[in-house]
Amino acid sequence: MRILQSLSALVVLAVTATTVVGCSSERDGKSASGSRGLMGVLDSAPAAVSGTTVSYLNVRTARALVKKDEKLYANFNGYGIPEYASVGYTSKSLRTLMGFDERDVQTSLVVGDLSNRLTGDFDKDAISKALAKRDYRAEKSGRGPRLSNGKDRQYEVTGDVLVGESKKEGLSPLAPEGKTLADDSLYKAVAKCLGSDVYEANFFGKERPRAISRLFAVGGRIGDDGAPSETLCALATNDEKAQEIAKRLRTETTKGKRYAGTEVSVTEGDMPMVTMTWKNTSASGMHPADELRFAILLMHLVK
Repeated sequence: MRILQSLSALVVLAVTATTVVGCSSERDGKSASGSRGLMGVLDSAPAAVSGTTVSYLNVRTARALVKKDEKLYANFNGYGIPEYASVGYTSKSLRTLMGFDERDVQTSLVVGDLSNRLTGDFDKDAISKALAKRDYRAEKSGRGPRLSNGKDRQYEVTGDVLVGESKKEGLSPLAPEGKTLADDSLYKAVAKCLGSDVYEANFFGKERPRAISRLFAVGGRIGDDGAPSETLCALATNDEKAQEIAKRLRTETTKGKRYAGTEVSVTEGDMPMVTMTWKNTSASGMHPADELRFAILLMHLVK
């Protein structure tokens, strides 16, 4: 099942991150760079990717958090940039390998098996030259430089968007012509549940066969006091399944468990939502995005 494969890819991305030290087109008046927070990024992804994992990170916020407390925010040391995995196997910097680094990136969107769409301020020539040194070759594109290794990876870059794909997920530097994830009613409902102020969010593909959740996600925010927390929002198929989800999650909130004392809530109705919010700490398993590494909560919802 692809959701399990994609969950594994996200777990790998999260674990890899901890090894690292240290003029737009318009669509209905919206920037093609998709830099308007979570909904803006969802609006940059075609609706066709709704069945796989979708990961969002405000990279500028992540950089500030890592600088503030590298231990607590260690899972964001890779800044949502899959290419950082290559840095772990070489002594070269990301800028040497790719022609950019996290200082150039504003937001990160990772879809499925590590296809990604980054917004920011990119030097097209520097990226093209860096990739050419790694045997990437230029191909014709009316949208900006497109470079491919002829095997399993290609990149397209404009001044403010960089897209890298391992599979044809349909990501583009331009705004999608058709429906996007922001148009999807399930994504709208779960994104609303997470809140507009999240700096990171991970969605797990909707309406899988025999699944008890239609779509679920985990998102993180920073409180007014500067303390981080995360919320899980699971959109159930019906009220009965919502109660089943809540029952499963509550097994992780009992005494002695990692999320002990955390409240699980259920909102019933046409789109029943199960929610659970916990405070992040420096304890093992409680860092922001640790649920991606340990997958304890999430595995309750993908079966």
